[in-house]
Amino acid sequence: MEKNNLEWQTYETISYVAAIKLLLEENDLTFDLDKKDSAPTIMFDNECWLVLNIKATGDCDDWDAIRLQVVLKKGDEEKEATFSSENISQKDAFGLLCSVYAKTDDGEYEDLWEFLGYEIS
Repeated sequence: MEKNNLEWQTYETISYVAAIKLLLEENDLTFDLDKKDSAPTIMFDNECWLVLNIKATGDCDDWDAIRLQVVLKKGDEEKEATFSSENISQKDAFGLLCSVYAKTDDGEYEDLWEFLGYEIS
């Protein structure tokens, strides 16, 4: 799924953050940096960082309370950051969701859009 087209504008940012929480439940997810196309990127402090690990906290019944705790990597530097639907861009949230869905897809849904339509709409 190409995240550079306008598909990322289909849902609101808060919906993407909630969908990540639904997919991860209480688990954390580590991305393989050796496979560069499997590790998502995100803007942090006006720079592009690779996401090493992501965990979603909060209650699925209160989307405003959901937080994404991420470990970021740029070069030799690593940082931890926490994002909510208020401080992550819609495009970054969609990119993270695409990567999380790709790693957690168990075949229950035909694709990401069916998942979003069933779980978020």
